[in-house]
Amino acid sequence: GVLYTVNQLTGAATQIATIPFPNPPFDDCARPNAMDFQPGTGVLFVSIVNGGPAFTQPRTNYITTINTTSGDVRVIGQTVECIDAIAFGPTPEPTGPLVIIPTMGQWGIIIATILLGFFAVFALRRRTES
Repeated sequence: GVLYTVNQLTGAATQIATIPFPNPPFDDCARPNAMDFQPGTGVLFVSIVNGGPAFTQPRTNYITTINTTSGDVRVIGQTVECIDAIAFGPTPEPTGPLVIIPTMGQWGIIIATILLGFFAVFALRRRTES
């Protein structure tokens, strides 16, 4: 497991990190089979297949992230078998201006609850006196 960058003009590959596949879950011929950078964050998401190279042997796929500086692998979880692509769609633009909606804070809710309680007690007393 080695991570390379490739110069798109010349095709020259440069090794940037060794990938230590954590065991478990990777214990049998682990290898990346799909990857993509998440737009906006630059996080590298990778599908890693674990299992024998022959199609008849059991395999499991995992979605992970790989730190492109250190090569550290963080397992997110198991996914469907034989996944062979990762792609992120474009991030949708906000549809309108952001509107700040005023809300009551914690103390505002406490005071409103106390006032409502006083009004309820006052209304009940008034009813019983009539």
